[in-house]
Amino acid sequence: MKSFRELQDRSYWMAETLGGYGNALAQVGRFDEAGKHLDQALSLARELKNAPLSAEIIAWQGDNFSYKGDSKSAKSLYLQAEQIASKSSDRDLQIALQLKLADLSVAEGGSRSSIAGLHALADQAAGAGLKYMSIEASLSAAEALIKTKGYAQARHVLENLLASSEILGAQLSLQRVTCCWARSYGCPEMLGCHPRVPEGYPGAK
Repeated sequence: MKSFRELQDRSYWMAETLGGYGNALAQVGRFDEAGKHLDQALSLARELKNAPLSAEIIAWQGDNFSYKGDSKSAKSLYLQAEQIASKSSDRDLQIALQLKLADLSVAEGGSRSSIAGLHALADQAAGAGLKYMSIEASLSAAEALIKTKGYAQARHVLENLLASSEILGAQLSLQRVTCCWARSYGCPEMLGCHPRVPEGYPGAK
């Protein structure tokens, strides 16, 4: 990153690189460093008058706060990013931001009101060719159903995901499926197991 700054690079790619680096730092818990890089990236994106890039970086700032457990600040930034993205033609970014807000709503306990929206987002993402995002939205819907004790419905969503070949190439998503499956049977000790119905549990054959 230092070499880019020394070159006084003020391009789109510099803003994208700074933002991506800040986002990566946030994911490994280096929040203060992440915040500095994201602030610099956003300043450059605004200087370039690139609204979609600004929205993406603001969303990364929201992620940084979310990872720290500050959902209030995260939500404020996601809403700001969504407002900017809504005026652009970047449909992928719009769906991604809606998913972040829906996930936050689930985490805050608004599960029941979020389920229909998450199913709709999964369909929108699939229709836009965003298979991974569609999987993530469906998984979030399953998690929301589990929180509201809709266990059978959650398992139906998970079964559909497992039947989809796309899930096999998404290891992190497959782990989430396994986790959700275990929770849907009230069995957290199964988190490392393959998501099959265990003998002795309701519905097992």
